[in-house]
Amino acid sequence: MDYRAFGLSFGSDIALPELCAGAEAGRPRIAIRHAPTFDGALPSGLAATPDLFDLTIADLARFRILGDARIEVESVPQAPPTDIRAYLLGSVMAALLYKRGLLPLHASAVLAPCGVIAFAGRSGAGKSTLAHLLAERGYPVIADDLLGVEAGAEGPVCWTAIPRLKLWDTSVAFAGLAAERFEPVLHGADKFHVPARNPAPHAPHRLAALYLLEEPAPDGPAPLAPAHAIAALIANSQRPGYAGPLGCGPAHFATCVAIGRTLPVFACGRLWGLAHLGDEIDRLERHFTRLPVAQASPPAARPAL
Repeated sequence: MDYRAFGLSFGSDIALPELCAGAEAGRPRIAIRHAPTFDGALPSGLAATPDLFDLTIADLARFRILGDARIEVESVPQAPPTDIRAYLLGSVMAALLYKRGLLPLHASAVLAPCGVIAFAGRSGAGKSTLAHLLAERGYPVIADDLLGVEAGAEGPVCWTAIPRLKLWDTSVAFAGLAAERFEPVLHGADKFHVPARNPAPHAPHRLAALYLLEEPAPDGPAPLAPAHAIAALIANSQRPGYAGPLGCGPAHFATCVAIGRTLPVFACGRLWGLAHLGDEIDRLERHFTRLPVAQASPPAARPAL
């Protein structure tokens, strides 16, 4: 089965319904293979070198990235497919993006006239809920939880990632949806995959701004100086501890510097709680709709490998 995300093509013998179907012509191709089922005890473990990424989740599966174009998954019998996909499209995908030279940003994002608007912040800051409610206002979804960013010659570029939103049961109810309609992110969890109604076209898009969701502040979104923007990109990288062992530390730092020098990054103090979301989204929307409108989609930052 062929899929596409992050500007990459995936040929997978594991069904990945969260991804867009179809190969991406002329882009790097990644093979995902389900190895023979593991028939012994499976303890947790992590090993990473420039040539191998090996992550084991106890009593679930072992994930290996060989080079930068092959992922092997070895699971225990009766492993829940949802749980396998959660780690494959989360931690393992972040490691792959490091190896492919992209910045794996822990962020949700939508597409606005100015380009891609991304939201980063601690767990529970409301990234996914903001993206979902902005999607309800007509902004196509680019990513949730993991955004791959390339340092393009004319500014940072990102592709549509995984066109679904991971929402807690409280956010699902707040959105007027029924949780039983959706698949849990992990078996038995109170967090659910909610498909995006209007995913963005799978093409390179200019990253226009990053908003850091923080504690309440008296003023609106405040721009960060480049040095602080670079630090924020490093701090909000997905699984930053992977970069060094994978041999990607210097490249990751250089990518954050290149992006942070030009990308508008804003500290965005906001009121917590679902009751304030409508007003907070109004305030954010007023701010990012004043940003310069993007021109035609930029070319991919790097040629296909």
